[in-house]
Amino acid sequence: VDHFRRNPACKLLGVTATPKRADELAMGQVFESAAFDMGIEAAIDAGWLVPVRQRAVVVEGLDFSGVKSVAGDLSADEVERIVAQEKVLHQMAAPTVQIVGDLPTLVFCASVSHARLMAEVLNRYKPQSALSLDGTTPTEDRRRVVDRFRAGDLQFLCNCGLFLEGFDAPATAAVVMGRPTKSLALYTQILGRGTRPLPGVVDGLDAPEARREAIRGSAKPAMTVLDFVGNSGRHKIVSAADLLGGRYAEPVRQYARRVAADRGEAAVPQDVAADLEQATDELAVLQMWRELKRREAVKARAEFHARQVSPFAGGGAAFTQAADAPRGDPPTDKQVWYLVRRLGWRPEAARGLNKRQASAVISKAREA
Repeated sequence: VDHFRRNPACKLLGVTATPKRADELAMGQVFESAAFDMGIEAAIDAGWLVPVRQRAVVVEGLDFSGVKSVAGDLSADEVERIVAQEKVLHQMAAPTVQIVGDLPTLVFCASVSHARLMAEVLNRYKPQSALSLDGTTPTEDRRRVVDRFRAGDLQFLCNCGLFLEGFDAPATAAVVMGRPTKSLALYTQILGRGTRPLPGVVDGLDAPEARREAIRGSAKPAMTVLDFVGNSGRHKIVSAADLLGGRYAEPVRQYARRVAADRGEAAVPQDVAADLEQATDELAVLQMWRELKRREAVKARAEFHARQVSPFAGGGAAFTQAADAPRGDPPTDKQVWYLVRRLGWRPEAARGLNKRQASAVISKAREA
């Protein structure tokens, strides 16, 4: 830039896919103004990208509260030590297989060794479905594996930062965040790998509504991002609510993030636009936020639980467990009555708990 600006007649145009730099240097130090800006959120609204559906999976024992920050993100070595544990690997792999079904899925991991371990564990749940690639993979082998993934012969492609830029596989319909990050730029790059429509779906369509309708009727009407939630302590872990909540007030985004962390529900603000229209003033939003804080003591603990419903739909919606999770004795009629009548749970959610979980929920509620 300095070289070309020696010519006073030189005009400078900068184009970037990721304007939020990891080193936090401002683009304004080089460019005087932004002529045009289209983020993922705007591109989804315009029908150029597919909608995002977040699934949040709560993993017991996933604790990043003691992890140090290095260069603005979590220490990669410390994160790897946590996520590469055998128990955590299974707690990530089992819900991944259950939630994404047969969707072509990119799995982003904390390290090369973590990617290899994830592929190995995924294959235990679904044989011959996963492979990992890294910088040491020979070029021809990498091309062969990627071609298999694009063709649908391979479902899970595990990697560590290998496919952040220039990776073209529109069939990718699910992205798994196998590593947490504090970097919005990194999260944006990862999420973007799954947002492209299938070839030819929106080509030649001039109106946004026409493009959105074409996407809804295609074989890829949306993409799924799977975030794993644990104890983040002082760290602010980025989620889909941060990336896709730009038009909403911070209390709304906080509410959505807390729902994802506490209940394992989808927390993309666009999914709850109709609800937000009824709570547009700040006071109403803050009241919802306080209500959620009050319910913090009323949490059921399970090996993992994942849901995809509106975070503003109220307590106890659609509680789901892994098929192989220990069920235990069902809750008593009295416990179900208390959960539904006193705590506002939905009947199907209350019956989804086992007796021990129901007892824990009720006890915490009474303590509160």
